[in-house]
This record gives sequence, structure tokens and C-alpha cells, in this order.
Amino acid sequence: MSSKELDTRISKLPPCYGVRHFKNGISHLLQVSGPERKQIAHVLLACLVGKVPKRALVAIRSLLDFTYLSQYASHDEVTLGYLKDVLNVYYEHMDAFITYGCRKHLNIPKFHSLRHYLDSIPHMGTTDNYNTEMFERLHIDFAKKGWRASNHRDDETKTPAPGFPQMIRWLSRQEKMSAHHCPSFSAVLKTYLNSLMQNPQRRQNAIQDHFLPFTRVDVFTSIKLFLPKIGEESSFIQETIKARPQKSIQPHQFDTVIVYQNEDAKSTGLIGMRIGRIRVIFLLPRTIDWGLGPKECPSSWPSEPLAFIHLYDHLSTSPNSDSMMYTVKYNASQEPAIIVPLSHIRQSCMLIPKLPRDTNIPDHWNTYNVMDECSIFLLNNFKHLYTYQTVW
Repeated sequence: MSSKELDTRISKLPPCYGVRHFKNGISHLLQVSGPERKQIAHVLLACLVGKVPKRALVAIRSLLDFTYLSQYASHDEVTLGYLKDVLNVYYEHMDAFITYGCRKHLNIPKFHSLRHYLDSIPHMGTTDNYNTEMFERLHIDFAKKGWRASNHRDDETKTPAPGFPQMIRWLSRQEKMSAHHCPSFSAVLKTYLNSLMQNPQRRQNAIQDHFLPFTRVDVFTSIKLFLPKIGEESSFIQETIKARPQKSIQPHQFDTVIVYQNEDAKSTGLIGMRIGRIRVIFLLPRTIDWGLGPKECPSSWPSEPLAFIHLYDHLSTSPNSDSMMYTVKYNASQEPAIIVPLSHIRQSCMLIPKLPRDTNIPDHWNTYNVMDECSIFLLNNFKHLYTYQTVW
């Protein structure tokens, strides 16, 4: 069937309440909206009868069946069975679109998503609770912002063209930063750099109004820490602390540490100390640019690596009388963060989830998400001998 014939059939349809009349057909439509697609679906199948091969007609009908069934306001095992049956019919006949030259392939995300409806509806409810509009914001976050970050030119020909390679590179970098789970990194870094100035700003709003004079920092996924000597030890004890985001199948690992908080802190005990989870280990650049060309960074900036740390709530005032372990709480809604030189980290520590009496650990907890799921922990002072000597 030609597009002209289809337009003619659609334009000759009689008027009907609730059904839009396309007086010029549909082939001339550009940027078809969602409501327009729904109106086309009302009449499309009937206009194709007798003009398209049987297999193609069955494939189209099964798609329409699926579309209408998935819109039910309630579902049970029977209606979900109907949904599964019509989806199987579509899979049996979908090759007709390729056989008759309509498409070269059917690798279309929306077609792929059909198979997930049968699982999503029992778990998330009927489809009137969610739709594709919830992802419209991603077009801004991933496409428009990526385009603005590019130079709008092709990398190879240097001519004006969609900067897709640059957009992909930008998006990849955004994902790598997001994997560290520290959305406040820039704000905390500005506050830290302000504290290094001779005449620091006092108002937080004024601090955040300034831009950073650099666009990247060197990041490390682990450090080796030499612990302070205690007593007559002949050598330093070495620890490896990791701040490694998830990469491919390798899970993330953000270790917990004990940080010097004030001048009362010592090499042993917990007075003047805070517990935190290290998220990023990085170096400040030695060259900056305020918009007037590159120059050396201020001499007050530390040359040693820095650590971005999410702090836990203050330790309990005294250890538990039975276990002799301190309790520390994690507050996800109020997660303060600091940036400190690595020399301000005294040692690593181990936090163990603390659950109410007679409570079992939830099934969905595992070794990789327990630090995010649990909110109360015990500070394990039996981690090793050095911890036993210093955490009390």
C-alpha cells in the first residue's frame, strides 16, 4: 500500500465522537505527538485490512492488542496472561516488517521494552502510574547539556557538525564522577579552597558564587597509609585505603576512616576524632586559570593528595557496656562532607551493622550495599591489634 492510498483511506473515514478526523491523511505529519499517535492507532488497523499481507496485519494487530491491554486500570493473572499471549503473537510475526521491506532491523528500544511489562506490572503497578514522560528530563541532562559542553564541531574534519564524540566523552565523564556518590564535591571544594585564603569569605553564598579556576583533578582509587607508631615498634604499620567507584563488573569500595577533627585529637583514643567514609582521593592542579590565562596555583594550596570524606554523626559518648564498642550513626538526609589532606587521616576503621534485638539482616543487603542500607554501626575495635591499641 502506498502512502497516498493510506492517506486517502484515512481522509474518507466518517466522523465519530472521540476519534480525530485526519482530513489530509497522516503521511504529511511531522514530529507526531503522543496524542496524535493514539488517534492514529484508533483507525490504522481497519484501514490496512485487505491491503497488507496477513503476517504484517497480525503483527500490527498484536501490537495494538498489547497497547490496549497494557492500559488496563487493574490487572490479574488472567489479563497478564492475555498480555503474554499477544506479545508471543507479535514475536511470531514481527519478521514480516523486515520481509516486506518496511524495516532493515527491529532493534528499537521501545519494542525491546515490551518484554519488561509482564515483570514491571506485578512489581510496580499498572502503567497509569508511570510513563515515558518521566524520562523527558534525561534529554536535557544527557543530550542538551552534552551539546552545550561540546565545541559544536566534528573532531576529525573540524567543521560545524553534531559533536557526538565530544558529547559521549562528556557523558562518560559525568558517569565516572557520579560513581563516586559525592554530588556536593564542587561546593565542598570551594569551601575548602576558601579556607586556605589569607582573607577568606565568610558568607557561604558568596563562596559558592565563585567558579573553580580549573575543570579537572587527578583522582586515585587507593592510597597506602603509614600509621603512627605506638610504643617501641621498630617499623611503621601500613594500610591500604580504597575509594574505588564501580567499574564494569567490579563493585565499588569506599572505606571508612578515622579523621583528626580538632587539636584535642591524639594518636590513640577517639577524643577529637570523627568517623567518615572516604569518597574521592585527588590532587589539586598546580596550574589554574581565572580567565586571564594559565598561572601557578596559590602557594597555600597543599601539594599532597586530599580526601573528600562523608562524615558520620558523632560517636556515642561511651562504648556499649557489654561489647565495649562505640556506636556511630549514618544520616543519609544530612550527610556532611569535608575535604582534608591525607595526613589528617589517622587510620582506617571497620564499621559493623547494628540491628535491633531479635532482628534479622534484610535479604537484599549484601557486602557492597550494607554501608548504604544500614544507619547504625558498631566501631569494631577488634579489627587488628593496632586498632585494639588505638580505638578505646
